[in-house]
Amino acid sequence: MNRFDKNFNGSDPETARPFSGGHPDGAWMISIVYGYILFFSVIGFIVGMYKSVTGESIQWAMIIGPIISWILFVPPIKFIFARSANALFWCLGLLVIFTCAFIGTLFPNPGGAVMLGVIALIQAYICFYLYTLLKDKLLFKDSEGLPNTSSINSTF
Repeated sequence: MNRFDKNFNGSDPETARPFSGGHPDGAWMISIVYGYILFFSVIGFIVGMYKSVTGESIQWAMIIGPIISWILFVPPIKFIFARSANALFWCLGLLVIFTCAFIGTLFPNPGGAVMLGVIALIQAYICFYLYTLLKDKLLFKDSEGLPNTSSINSTF
């Protein structure tokens, strides 16, 4: 079985990484983490719109925040499943944002900075994992593209 086949499940013969549905299990986990963020941002958006429509007050943070979340977290999911190296660069950008937020919050509100520090550490691990995927040739630069697997698939 070829590790670039969309139906590949099991361990990669070269890297021993577990695969499900043709993608490394870590890619699924990253997408689930980002998916939770997107899910709860949609709930926040709905609550913000409800409060705005019912006349309580316009909840700009609850309306604009989810839109920003979708702009920041949907592209890495798309890039991960497209096996594009852009996923690593996008996640590094998120790491810079989280680190700057952590440093900016550290002095005025040390208690709030703990959660941002944890988020920055999780994001740093995501970047490290994506780097190892790039190193193991499971993510590709757009100029390289996925390897031609038609001849490999025909032999199995």
